[in-house]
Amino acid sequence: LGAHGPLTFFPTMWYADIVVLLPFVLVGLAEVILAHALLPERHRRGLTWSLPVLIFWGMYTDWLFLPLCAMILLYRLLRRRDLRATSSAFLWQIALPAALALTLFFLQLFWVLGPHFVPALLERFLLRSMDTTAAFHGHSMLWHVYGYFLADVGGLTIALTVLALVLLCIRPQIVSSPLKDFLVLLFAPSVV
Repeated sequence: LGAHGPLTFFPTMWYADIVVLLPFVLVGLAEVILAHALLPERHRRGLTWSLPVLIFWGMYTDWLFLPLCAMILLYRLLRRRDLRATSSAFLWQIALPAALALTLFFLQLFWVLGPHFVPALLERFLLRSMDTTAAFHGHSMLWHVYGYFLADVGGLTIALTVLALVLLCIRPQIVSSPLKDFLVLLFAPSVV
């Protein structure tokens, strides 16, 4: 957890934040392509087998894949409504690769830092979440995140985004179903 490696801070963002974008988008695309059967069967079979590799890659790269995996489970449950079929596919495609990546990550931390790696991990999490001054005290975490988001993105961008979402709710046929699924699948973990 030193200043070298995948958690190196660049002038604008953490290196892991940059690297995780590709597997994040690839997993979203693969999930939507598989759910809507947008490709021929032989290509979908290849996507099905590549999904665990993408999940492992993403989970090992950044914690952002944890809420994405939860969103994929929710998406599959809402789409198929069959818990038995969804849970077995989710287990081998998503949960096992994610658990393997997290286990490898924690074993590496334990190997390098010893049994007292938890305070170092918590310190790095607080540094990455920009809470080095205990800013959560007195305010909720949502207010804290909203303040950063408002300061960085700006009120006009937030207002235009809300307006676009309202228009999509009023006229949902404007955007095709696979594109909507892709945007929703990636939007929820991105907010976290």
